[in-house]
Amino acid sequence: MTYSATQLGKLSGEIILEAQKTPVRIAKNGKECVAVISMSDLELLEEAKKTQHLRSAVQDGFAQIERGEFSSRSMDELFDEAKRRVTAQKSS
Repeated sequence: MTYSATQLGKLSGEIILEAQKTPVRIAKNGKECVAVISMSDLELLEEAKKTQHLRSAVQDGFAQIERGEFSSRSMDELFDEAKRRVTAQKSS
């Protein structure tokens, strides 16, 4: 269901109850611009984004390996470098 921004102000309680069951779209000037969703739907969406980001990073890593772009450094060396980079970023 879609509500106008004006209705959102007047019917916020009802919209929140509905959004706990199914996403609710909000339109401004006749154009859908935001949605109200349940916390469980939000958590699923955030987890899906993290999973997609991780999947993309892994695919990028495999592509680098296929191109011969990889390091022979140990995990300890890579971890130490990562810590140095984080420390450097925090101090800048």
